[in-house]
Amino acid sequence: MANLIQRVLVRTDLGMSTGLLAAQVAHLHARPFIVTYRLAPSPGSAQFDHVGDVKAWMATPYLFVHGVPNIEVLNYFATECDNQNVFRYDWHDTVYLDISPTQTKAFESVLIGIAIGPDDSDAIKTIVGDLPLL
Repeated sequence: MANLIQRVLVRTDLGMSTGLLAAQVAHLHARPFIVTYRLAPSPGSAQFDHVGDVKAWMATPYLFVHGVPNIEVLNYFATECDNQNVFRYDWHDTVYLDISPTQTKAFESVLIGIAIGPDDSDAIKTIVGDLPLL
């Protein structure tokens, strides 16, 4: 596996502040390594075929962050990852939305974004195309 990159796609329709959005991107960037990769191969799992390359990539990671307007667009990109067998990780979190000027409601397990990769940059480029950076 040659040129590894990771792209994070986050929803912009949730009204998150810049700081909260940055925290969500940090979760999306790091969580695949904590939960899935663990930087050790798992027998019979295709997503671990390039663990050595991922370890090398971690020294100088290429990360791009994109905004998507809603959950439908995010789901489209998630499906494209699945169709092209490109590794992705979904991040869900609690979101607080103002439902009136005096009331805020918590919505649990809302899909915030997806981390695509790290995986081959050409494969990821075929999925995200020219999606603008956030």
